[in-house]
Amino acid sequence: MFGFLSRFFSKKVPHPSSFQVQNRRDAYDAGIEAEIKAETLLKKMGFKILARRFKTNLGEIDLLVANSKLLIAVEVKKRKTLDEGKLALRPRQCRRIANALKIGLAQNPSWERENIRFDLIAFNNEGTFCHVPNIIHEYEI
Repeated sequence: MFGFLSRFFSKKVPHPSSFQVQNRRDAYDAGIEAEIKAETLLKKMGFKILARRFKTNLGEIDLLVANSKLLIAVEVKKRKTLDEGKLALRPRQCRRIANALKIGLAQNPSWERENIRFDLIAFNNEGTFCHVPNIIHEYEI
């Protein structure tokens, strides 16, 4: 009786949660791409990459880089705008990064340097970046 309606409803519409999964996958891929760009930038600045995506049970550091006197834990953010990227680092995440670094230094004494710093590198959708040195200060951790 209503067979003529079937042509309007024959296409299967994806469940809304599948859009969320795809968005998470896209965000993950964009984050990886931003980390690769940040790594290239830091190498050009003369830093050696010590670790990528250093994970502990207390937190994760996107990039650990160093030269002879400075160790930098780098958080990389990819957002629509640079301002959104700079604001994306929350206090809880700062604590997790600092805790991960403490574990990393305990496990890898050769990473120890005269100075240690926490930096942020943010990318926007156009590929422009902003490097914010020393974004996490000790009082924030």
